[in-house]
Amino acid sequence: MYDYKGDYLKAVNYTLKALKYSEKINYINSTVNLNLHIAQYYNYIGDSIKASFYCKQADEKIDEINDAYTKANFYNTSGELYLSEHKSKKQKNIF
Repeated sequence: MYDYKGDYLKAVNYTLKALKYSEKINYINSTVNLNLHIAQYYNYIGDSIKASFYCKQADEKIDEINDAYTKANFYNTSGELYLSEHKSKKQKNIF
């Protein structure tokens, strides 16, 4: 809900709570998805370091799941982060 309103910090806060619970009950698919959501939120905020951290957390568990949708989401998020990081580096070189 908060992500649709553009309040990504609040979205991160609630998603982190869900992530803790997901990890506690060892629900791998949810853990991967939640890490990806957090990575995306941080990417929208412009914090590439935290975005990369949470994407790497998802990467550590991606091979443990058989959900094609989640794997596609992982590769899509990884690509978005890659483009965001390289786009901002290129923009810095222009100015």
